[in-house]
Amino acid sequence: MSMEGTRSIEVWLVDLDQSARALDALEQAKPRLSDEDEQRIARFADPAQALRRRRAAIALRALIAAATHDASLDRQPFRHRPQGKPLLENASIAFSISHAGSCSLIALAPAGVEVGVDLERKRLLHIAEDRRALLVQAARELTPQPLPGDGKADADGEVLHAWVRLEALAKARGCGIGRVLTEAGVLARGSGRAQQAASPTSPAAEAFPVLDLVIPQNVPGGPWYGALASTAGTSAAREVRLLPAEFSSLQAFMDPDSCR
Repeated sequence: MSMEGTRSIEVWLVDLDQSARALDALEQAKPRLSDEDEQRIARFADPAQALRRRRAAIALRALIAAATHDASLDRQPFRHRPQGKPLLENASIAFSISHAGSCSLIALAPAGVEVGVDLERKRLLHIAEDRRALLVQAARELTPQPLPGDGKADADGEVLHAWVRLEALAKARGCGIGRVLTEAGVLARGSGRAQQAASPTSPAAEAFPVLDLVIPQNVPGGPWYGALASTAGTSAAREVRLLPAEFSSLQAFMDPDSCR
C-alpha cells in the first residue's frame, strides 16, 4: 500500500480484540510507538481501555509505515495543532483516527489533504427529542446523501449517523465538535439551550465534503456507523477495509515482498 502520487483516501477498520495478539507481536518485532505514545496510553485508568488504545496506536503506526515506506517516521512523536489535531512533521501522509468500543477507524490521506473520520457503535441514547431533531437536521445539510435509517423505526441509529457526520467534519476542520454544533444551531451561543437549526455548516460542508462510510457489519460489537470528511472531495473512499487480524497476514500486508 502506497499513497505517493495519489489524492485518494484509504479507510481501515481495526478490530482491536480480534487482532490483539497480531498487533502486539508486530510492535514487538518492529517497535514503532514513540515514548510519547506510551506515556499517553499509560494515563488511562482502565487497563482494558489502555490496552485497546495501545493496539490502536500500533495499528495507526503500522498503516503509516505501510503507506509511506518511511522508517524515519517510526517512533517519531506526533505534533499537535492548537485544537489538538495530531500530525507527523515532514510526513507525506495525513491521518485521522476514531475509537468506539472494541474498534478503531483510521483514515489515511496524502499530505496536504485535511481529513476527519468518526466511528460510533449502536447503543441506547438519552437525548431530548428537540436536540435529536437539531442534530439530524444539521447532519442532513452536510451532504445531499440521504441520512441512512428510518427515524421512526431506528431513532437512535439515525442520530448516530448524524453524529458521525458532524464529528468527522469537526475533525477534518481541526476544530472541536462544540464549534460545529454551535454553528449548526444545535448548541446556543453563550447558553446551554439549543437554537433553531441554521445552516452555517454549509460553507464548511462545501470545503470538507462529508461521506457516509460502509462499515463491515460482521465485526462484533455493532452495528457500526461511520463518516469521513475531507478536502479530497469525491476522490475520498466510501468503502472501509478490515485490517488483517492474524500475524502472518498482517506481516504480509506490511511487507508484501517477503511473501514472494
